[in-house]
Amino acid sequence: MQLFVSIRCIRIHSHDISIISMPKLKTDKTFAKRFTVTRTGKVIRRAPSQAHFKARATGEKSMGKRRDQVMRPGLTKTIKRLISA
Repeated sequence: MQLFVSIRCIRIHSHDISIISMPKLKTDKTFAKRFTVTRTGKVIRRAPSQAHFKARATGEKSMGKRRDQVMRPGLTKTIKRLISA
């Protein structure tokens, strides 16, 4: 017989009572490597297309890719949940 509580799972056997905490949400390592959360709560990512084929880009584009970019507010909630699990 198992009783489920909101925070803990209690298993009751014939004479043994053991309390097991619920599993934690794991950090998604792919997101943790690509995004960082600042102290103010902004999510920052690296500009795309920095690896190769740089000779074609104009100077303005290549200069703009040097800085990290702030993510849109719609995606920050999802990314924060995946990173700080």
